[in-house]
Amino acid sequence: SPRIWLGAGYFSLGVAVLAKGPVSLVLVGLILIIFFTLRPETYSWRKLWLIPGGFLSLAVALPWYVLCFQANGWNFIREFFFQHNLARFATDRFQHSQPIWFFLFVIIIGFFPWTLQFGAAFLQDLKRLRRSEKRACNSDTLFFWLWVIVPLIFFSLSRSKLPGYILPIFPAIALLTAAYWED
Repeated sequence: SPRIWLGAGYFSLGVAVLAKGPVSLVLVGLILIIFFTLRPETYSWRKLWLIPGGFLSLAVALPWYVLCFQANGWNFIREFFFQHNLARFATDRFQHSQPIWFFLFVIIIGFFPWTLQFGAAFLQDLKRLRRSEKRACNSDTLFFWLWVIVPLIFFSLSRSKLPGYILPIFPAIALLTAAYWED
């Protein structure tokens, strides 16, 4: 049932906010906004259950944030949100500076031995997009490419880079590669 999958997605978003902080919300939000801007006919915002889903995500993540705030006060807000989220993105305070293309090498090494197939999938979908072929323009393919591209660009612009930052894009890379193999 779609409701079960949506519930699982919102639950997972709550877990992601616990694991990685508010950047999870930013990335999911950016992907969805871009997707629905490019494909407004695909799915109704109402069918996404934003309010009940948002409450489910909050029910998963918020207790930890409340307990941390109660235990540490405004120090928690300052350290966690400003130092370990904003400063990590905007500065090299934690000395993890890498070139802008760093994550491309993470993908090449991290997706080995299927890196060449993923590259072929990328080139094939790019050619199809140029020719306006149906598979390159379908909603699933677009969503998976946004799932790869948005975090890749977002974290490439960050001053602090660690390989684990882009691990969540690997399922989408695997699905795109599998679709290439299926063709």
